[in-house]
Amino acid sequence: MMAWRARCRFEQEQWTDADDEAQTVLSKPRLSTITKIPALAALAHVRVRHGDPQATPLLDEARDLAMPTGELQRIAPVAAGRAEAAWLQGRLEHCVAEARIGYESALAHQNAWDLGELGLGMWRGGGLKQAPQNAAKPFVLQMCGYWRAAADQRYRDLANALADGYADINVFVPQMRYHYLKADILDATFDHQRPELLVYAQLPDEKRLRLVAVEYAVPTNLAAAPPEGFTGDFDHWDRNDQFGLWTLHAWVWLENPDGIFADLNPRVL
Repeated sequence: MMAWRARCRFEQEQWTDADDEAQTVLSKPRLSTITKIPALAALAHVRVRHGDPQATPLLDEARDLAMPTGELQRIAPVAAGRAEAAWLQGRLEHCVAEARIGYESALAHQNAWDLGELGLGMWRGGGLKQAPQNAAKPFVLQMCGYWRAAADQRYRDLANALADGYADINVFVPQMRYHYLKADILDATFDHQRPELLVYAQLPDEKRLRLVAVEYAVPTNLAAAPPEGFTGDFDHWDRNDQFGLWTLHAWVWLENPDGIFADLNPRVL
């Protein structure tokens, strides 16, 4: 249990706690292989992020234990750590090779998190042109170029959005809800870090408005064709003749079963 908790700490960027808990697990005598693998993987990945050369022997030991199991849950975290280490060292071919070890299995099993994490490794090394279908959202966003969406939570508080110049434009759309526009950035330029609109909704059992999506908008009178948008073919811009805009939603904060860039979200009533 503690070994997997160390992995969870790592995923939450609680690296000191992940390091401490992984080392506690590894200090125990007569440790089983299935317990040792996630602890090694978590500890090694923390060391990779810190640029510690001692990550290499830990990754090697984790690989040697994980590969004979043939199990994705053992192999994927190790492969992801080894791919990231190679990427940070500028060894792009090795990055792809390490990620591919678990990627095909993740693809076959449609494991969203492993598919996303290993797909990111493949993409970083040039082995993929775009995010794989059904990959976990944080990794898809990174591969699409919208890195900020995975981390920036500032506008989850509506007060911050209002303070920064976003204003309610009284547009209420079912399966979208309330739209807030920052008019002074509405121009012919697509900038993934500066969405022109924020979309808020009140979900069941929640009393206040919650940020569920961002929306990009480019006036049709300034652009005859839709913007190029994000990397890959996932985003499809909608021509809204009522408002004279090319628009694109990104459901960053609320999972959309129809896809991150779908126009409507059936989870919003």
